[in-house]
Amino acid sequence: MNNLQRLAFYYTAGKIFIPKPIYLIYNATLRCDLSCLHCGIWQTQKLTELKPQELDLILNRTFFDQIETAWLTGGEPTLRKDFLELVRTFKLRLPRLRMLGIATNGYGSERILSLSQDLFSILDSNQQGVFWHISLDGVGKTFDKIRGKEGAFDELIKTVEGIKTEKQKPPQRKLDLGFNCVVQPMNVSELNEIKKFADAYQASLTFNLVEITDQYFCNQARAEKLYLTPKDKSEVSIFLKKLLANSPPAFNYQIKRIIAVLEKGKRDRRCLSLYSTFIINADGSWMPCPLCSGWIKVNFLDTPPEKFWKSNSAKNLRKKAEKELCPKCALSCSLGDSLSIWEFIRGGFDG
Repeated sequence: MNNLQRLAFYYTAGKIFIPKPIYLIYNATLRCDLSCLHCGIWQTQKLTELKPQELDLILNRTFFDQIETAWLTGGEPTLRKDFLELVRTFKLRLPRLRMLGIATNGYGSERILSLSQDLFSILDSNQQGVFWHISLDGVGKTFDKIRGKEGAFDELIKTVEGIKTEKQKPPQRKLDLGFNCVVQPMNVSELNEIKKFADAYQASLTFNLVEITDQYFCNQARAEKLYLTPKDKSEVSIFLKKLLANSPPAFNYQIKRIIAVLEKGKRDRRCLSLYSTFIINADGSWMPCPLCSGWIKVNFLDTPPEKFWKSNSAKNLRKKAEKELCPKCALSCSLGDSLSIWEFIRGGFDG
C-alpha cells in the first residue's frame, strides 16, 4: 500500500466497510525443531497439514486478489517437505504477490539455505522478493537457553551468513533478511547486544513483548518465568525510546505502541490485523490472531473465505477481540497498515 491507501485503510476498515485482506499468512505447520521458553507450540497436538492442492482450493478465488505480501510461518515452516510446492501455490493464486515472507527460527541452516537457493526458480525475480524473518531472542548462550537447544545460535549465524552470501551473488534479486525479538525477562539485559548484532548485518529488527496465553503461544504453564517485572518494563521502555530517533516510520510506529503498553498498560492506536490480515492455520482453519486463535472454529475447505470474512460471526469476534485483547497487545502484527492524518502530513511511512 502507498501512504494514501494506508491513511484510508486506517480510518475506514471496520468502520465504513470490511475490506479484502491485504496480507496473507499460512501457518504451514505447528511442528518445530526447537523448544523455546516463550512458546509452547512444540508441545501442542499437531494439526493435520493442508496438502498444496488443498491450499490451492482455498486460495483459488478473487477474494485474495489484493494480497501483495504473503507469509509462510509456523512452527517452523521449512520443516515442510512440500515447502516449495506451497510457494508455487502462492505464486499461482496471488496475482499481486510482490513479497514472500518466511518466518524461521534459523535452526537447520543447511535445509534453510537449500530452500532459499531454490525459491527464485519459482518466483519472478523481477517482480517478487523474499524476506527471511529470523528469530533473534538473545546472543550466544542466552539465545541457546531461550531456544532450548545448545548450538542454536551457531546455526543461526550459519543461516544468516548464508543468506548474506546468496544476496551478494549475481544476478541481483530482491532477497533480504530481518530479525524479530520476543522481549522476555531472560533477554531484557541483552537488548543492546541484540540490536548491535542486527545492525552488523544491516538487518531490520522488530520487537514483540512476550504474550502469556494458552491460545496460539500455549505458554501459560511457564508464566512465572515470562512475566516482565516493573523494573524489566522500565528498562525495555528506556531502550526502545533510544531507537525512535533513527527508526524508519513503520518501525517507529510499532515502537511507540509497545512503549504505550509498557508505560500506560494500553495501546494508543487501533490494531487493524483483523481487517488487513487473513491467517490460515496448518489444517485450513481460520486463526483471527495469535491471542484469539481458538475462539472460533471454521474450516475454509468447507466454508468460502469471502463469505465468512463478512459474516456476523467474524464481525462479533472482531468486536470481542478489540474490546478484550487489542488494548493491551504489543505484537507487531499491524506493522505497516496504520497511518494517521498527522503521520500522513509528515510524510507517512516514506518520511
